[in-house]
Order: sequence, then structure tokens, then C-alpha cells
Amino acid sequence: MSNNRTSQFSFKLAAPQAYAVIVGVKLLEIEKQQTNGMAVSSLVLGILGVVLNLIPILPYLLGILAIVFGTMGKKTESGKGMAVAGTILGGIALAMKVVFWLFVIAIGGLNY
Repeated sequence: MSNNRTSQFSFKLAAPQAYAVIVGVKLLEIEKQQTNGMAVSSLVLGILGVVLNLIPILPYLLGILAIVFGTMGKKTESGKGMAVAGTILGGIALAMKVVFWLFVIAIGGLNY
């Protein structure tokens, strides 16, 4: 008889825990936030601008777009860090291109 009580007691504890897990999953699905598309675009374009810096015209376009999208993406709270990172990477891409051309001009001015 004592075994019967133990099995009933453990069954009663297991059922509410399972219900709480199901309710918790549904609450997480409802509270899921939207991703800021401008911030993600800024970050991706900034990364591409830095990585593809030796291609002639592409880094200028990618850097400027990363800065513009990052500035627009900073206006909302979600994805603000990605927007700031994209803006910084866009500026780095443009700065790398300027340093590249200064280096080319300095090397070209040397007499071998």
C-alpha cells in the first residue's frame, strides 16, 4: 500500500512540471523580438567592406552604405550594437582605402 501512495505522489509532481515547460515555451515564442534589418545590413556591409578592401570600387560603396544603414539602424533599440559595429566597420573600410591610396602614392613617388 505504501508503494501505491509513492507512485501517486510522484505522478502528481511530474504533471505540473511538464505543464510549466509547455507554457514556458509558448511564452518565449510570443515574446520573440524582431531583428533590426538596417542594423544587420550595416554589419554585413561593414564586414564585406573591410574584407574586400583590395577590390577597386566596391569598398567605397560598401563603406558608405554601412555607415548610412548603421545610422538609420541606431534609431531603434533592437540591434543597436550591430548598427554601431556596422558604422565603425564602414568607417574602417573607407579609412583603409584612403591609407591604401596614400601608400600607393608614396611608393610611386620613390625613385628606384
